Amino acid sequence: MEFAETLTKLGEVAFAEGKFREAESYFTHAVAIVESQRSQIPSAEARAFLVAKQIEPFAGLIRADLALGDQPAAFSTSERAHARSLLDLLREARADIRQGVDLALLKRERSLQQQLNAKAEQQARMLGNQHTQDEANAALTKSTRSHRATTRLRYRSAPPARAMPLSPNLSR
Repeated sequence: MEFAETLTKLGEVAFAEGKFREAESYFTHAVAIVESQRSQIPSAEARAFLVAKQIEPFAGLIRADLALGDQPAAFSTSERAHARSLLDLLREARADIRQGVDLALLKRERSLQQQLNAKAEQQARMLGNQHTQDEANAALTKSTRSHRATTRLRYRSAPPARAMPLSPNLSR
């Protein structure tokens, strides 16, 4: 979590300097780390505490997206955070929210989550090795932007009853 906090602070500095694309990159990476850690916490209370404590990267990403004029991405980030809280409550209540969902969508969702987790781990390894912060950021940012664009297209083109969620981390 310290790494996510460091990235968030770097994002805040970049934002304050008017470097919105750089800030977006830092915040995106911080959010990926928080979400990766969050998915590994079994207790709903502990997950809620983590999200409450780590809200800054989400807020920063929304601010950066808005500064870049990307309202859909800002809205997506906001809704993703709200959806995660709702899903935690439903999971605790043992509600089966996937009942009746197309199996191909569920398979794709799991695949995307695995890809995101792998990218976050790759970035952490790169930063732990000889790669610079910029190289690690570039690797994850390229992948994240591509995923976001593909997801938006899929979501917009899918029929309402089968629309793919904006966030692939719903399978946990």
